[in-house]
Amino acid sequence: MTEYRPLCLYEGIVEELHGGDTIPMAVTVGNNALNVITNPNFDTWTGLTDLVVNGGFETGNPPTGWNTLGDGAVLTQDATKYKAGSYSAKLTRAGADCLLYRTVAASPNTRYVVSAWVWASQANAAGVAIYDGTNTVLSDSHPGDSQWHYLSAAIQTSATASSIAIYGHVCSYDTSAYFDSMVAYAMLTPTDWSKYEVYVFREEDKILTGLYSLGVECKTIGGGVSQGITDYGDYDIYYWRGRTVVFGCWVYATDANFARLCLWDGLTGNYSEYHSGTPGWEFLTVTMTISATATEVSCHCQVTSVNNAQAWFAGAQCIEVGQLLLMARAQEPTTQLGDIVQLFAAESSDGDATLGMVTEQDTEAIGTFTLSHKLKIKINGTEYYIGLDAV
Repeated sequence: MTEYRPLCLYEGIVEELHGGDTIPMAVTVGNNALNVITNPNFDTWTGLTDLVVNGGFETGNPPTGWNTLGDGAVLTQDATKYKAGSYSAKLTRAGADCLLYRTVAASPNTRYVVSAWVWASQANAAGVAIYDGTNTVLSDSHPGDSQWHYLSAAIQTSATASSIAIYGHVCSYDTSAYFDSMVAYAMLTPTDWSKYEVYVFREEDKILTGLYSLGVECKTIGGGVSQGITDYGDYDIYYWRGRTVVFGCWVYATDANFARLCLWDGLTGNYSEYHSGTPGWEFLTVTMTISATATEVSCHCQVTSVNNAQAWFAGAQCIEVGQLLLMARAQEPTTQLGDIVQLFAAESSDGDATLGMVTEQDTEAIGTFTLSHKLKIKINGTEYYIGLDAV
């Protein structure tokens, strides 16, 4: 039995409302699933294995398995500030730069990332790092705003590397910083997606929908991640030829003319506008009518050749234009959400299904109502007018 759920219309794309967040929906449109992207929120990363033991610092005081480096460094398990679980690791500098660290086995010529939640009250004092025996890569520094920030560093191991050391550090200032949920893993692509000419990583800080977002880092030339929809469900290339599809995705970037979307049919590609480069999430879309001789249909989240720049993607959706939308009764949403119109099948006072709506805009007392316009709609085969008063 198909499960139908409340819907919301957001930036022109239909999404499912779930727990106050908008995530791509799983309702039925005609006989087909509306969003043909699988793993659209990049929540699933098959084979991704955390290499760190006691990365949450829940065991031991000082935390078991962790070492310090630096004269005067003090490492303790702390119960006053933590991001997850019950504890964090508190690292205090006293006169010399200091580290908390541990070493894990690694493979040569492999991309690894280390990430952790970090809390600090002093700007440019705390961060994380990764070392492969030859090179060290540092994360951005914590801004010192007394908030938790998710910091990451990534490295391509050398041809002779057999291990990596992962660090949390406090430098330049005699202060304390707190570390929690530290992870390290070999970079993989999210399930059902493929990458080309980029590094990718699972992001836990810049999140718009779901559990994670997809981080993409440019190597030296443009690239991205892609997912083919040619054989989605019962579809094949003959189904898609001549049809019009729209691909949309939330994108976060800090560089202009760097991140965009693409639809590709094996012969040509259509591209969205670029993210503006103003830090923040922007919803990008690209529309394409698939060629009558297309050999594939694929959706791409792309970055151009800005070396080492990063962008993030979330909530990918690809839908066919002009499908019939079907909804069955579901639990009605009760919360008004900003910039969102929620549509759902509601139970009327007669017990029959009718159209329900929750909008950000509140209703107003009718006051003086001057009928100035009308709009034709069709309900159950009969055409009606809706009377309107121009604002």
